[in-house]
Amino acid sequence: MEAPEEPFHTESIGASKGINPFFGEWRHKFNFSPVPHTANGARRKEFCEKVQNEIGCSYYFTDEVKVEITLHIDEQRIRETDQTADVDNFAKCILDCIKGKHGILIDDCQIQSLHIS
Repeated sequence: MEAPEEPFHTESIGASKGINPFFGEWRHKFNFSPVPHTANGARRKEFCEKVQNEIGCSYYFTDEVKVEITLHIDEQRIRETDQTADVDNFAKCILDCIKGKHGILIDDCQIQSLHIS
């Protein structure tokens, strides 16, 4: 007979290896600055490659998903310079990076809820 904690242990092992999402949830902290959708193509491509290299998952979410993005951007730079964009301009670039062959979504049309702050 299987111990009550065995399914949790099995799920935990798979999630830590990137084989499956941990009970349908995936989280990751990227330690580099986001790039707005308005950036030039080369910057967006470089950012997308960084994101996809860090994802490291061997599965895709195939159903509808909820996406939450939290950005940590220097507030002084946002208010006093034109070097960064509003938070909504970051969403499109980030979502483009997490879909497709090297992402975690098949397509961004799966996103039914998006929260960015």
